[in-house]
Amino acid sequence: MSPTGSQHAFWVDELAQQLISQLQGGAVVRIRNPLRLSKYSEPEPDLAIVRLPRQQYQNWHPHPEDVLLVIEVADASLAFDQQIKLPLYAEQGIPAVWIVNLPDRQVALHTAPEKGRYQFRQLVPFDAPIVHPELPIRFTISDWY
Repeated sequence: MSPTGSQHAFWVDELAQQLISQLQGGAVVRIRNPLRLSKYSEPEPDLAIVRLPRQQYQNWHPHPEDVLLVIEVADASLAFDQQIKLPLYAEQGIPAVWIVNLPDRQVALHTAPEKGRYQFRQLVPFDAPIVHPELPIRFTISDWY
């Protein structure tokens, strides 16, 4: 794996701060920590929003049923995130994945996993509000870009 670039790291940190602030303890924000998707698969997404209680993750990594949202920040990793990680998340039933595409200044919102694919995909430009229908998350990336 190639080293993380400064822009990628900045956006992971910025998104983490926004999510922690907006969720206000209503869910756990995990930053680059493993998810236990199967016996042989423990990816480390840039960000994962998982169910409470936080203490349960002392003993094991979150499983697919614990995950509410995965966010991947993509620059050089865009192809890998789209072609490898996204189908993996869909196969395990992760309900929503956002891919923050830094070069194209847009976020791909993927929802409704079924048969290893997300049935819905919405592209949101950085200057439009991004919301999650089930979590109290709302922000516009261009506010910090």
